[in-house]
This record gives sequence, C-alpha cells and structure tokens, in this order.
Amino acid sequence: MAHCNSDPYTRRDVLRVGACAAGTLAFVAPARLIALAPPAADATPNAAARIALCRFLCGFPKLDSRLVAHAFAALGAVDRGFSARAEALGLAITTAGLPDVQAFRDSPLYGDPTHRATALALLGAFYLGFVGNGDAAQLISYEASLMFASTQDVTPIPSYARGGPGYWGLIDVAAPG
Repeated sequence: MAHCNSDPYTRRDVLRVGACAAGTLAFVAPARLIALAPPAADATPNAAARIALCRFLCGFPKLDSRLVAHAFAALGAVDRGFSARAEALGLAITTAGLPDVQAFRDSPLYGDPTHRATALALLGAFYLGFVGNGDAAQLISYEASLMFASTQDVTPIPSYARGGPGYWGLIDVAAPG
C-alpha cells in the first residue's frame, strides 16, 4: 500500500522555515529588548543634583535613582529644554536654602511660572507614573508611582494578579455536597 500524504509541506520544510525564523529573531530580538530595557542609573555629571531635586520635591528620601533617570529621559524627550530648567530649579532651591517642599511652595520661587511648571512636571512623572498624553505618553513606572504611597499600608497596588501568577489555582474549593 502506497503512503498518501495530502499535506503539501514536509517536516524538512517546516524545520527550514523554523530555522530561518530563529535566525532572524536572533538578530532582531536583542535590539528590541535593548530598546525596551529601562535606563540604567543616570550617568550624567549632574545626576546627584537631579536625584536630590526629585527627592526634595517628592519628599521621599529613598526615591529610586533609576526612576529619576527614566523620568528625566522621558521629560527630556517631550521637552528638550527640561534638563536645563530642572538644573536651574535645583540651583535656585539650594541657593535659597529651602529645607523642604513646603518651604518651596511658600517661597517666591514657586511664584516663578518656569520653576513651578518644572516642579509640577517632575511631581507628575513620579506621582502619576507617566509623562505626556495620548500616543506620546511614556510610562515611568506604574507599580512604583507615588500615588499609591499614601495608602500602601492598607491598599495593595492595583494589579491583575495580586496573588501572583496562577494564584487562583491554589485555592482549595470543597465540592458541593
């Protein structure tokens, strides 16, 4: 009896296509992963001043330096002059000797529209977790957004899987009966 195969593709054809696809992914995927990787800690000469400014404005002395770098990168992409304005704001706050963000709010520096807009842009990036609007929005961090900090002791950060992946499979439900 002769073997009749109605499938036009042989196993060798499938393996050949798979090998080509794997080879293509070997070159394309690393570039895509690098593009999606979060920025490393800020290596600019004024990184310490940026971190100090953000920690001062947010009131969180342990604000992650990687988030600061990511926020500055996103804000700089939206507005090329942002870094210079942030540097000027940091210098003005240091020169004025302001002890905390409330003192900044009560000072004449907050009355300057440029300083106020710069401070509010940074605060928005950290509290909301994103920069920009619509298609131009860039995510800074959802889970580390400061909007959740005030209730973190009583409210879990909203998530699709609070118990971790597959947590619903661990629940032992008694059979009706």
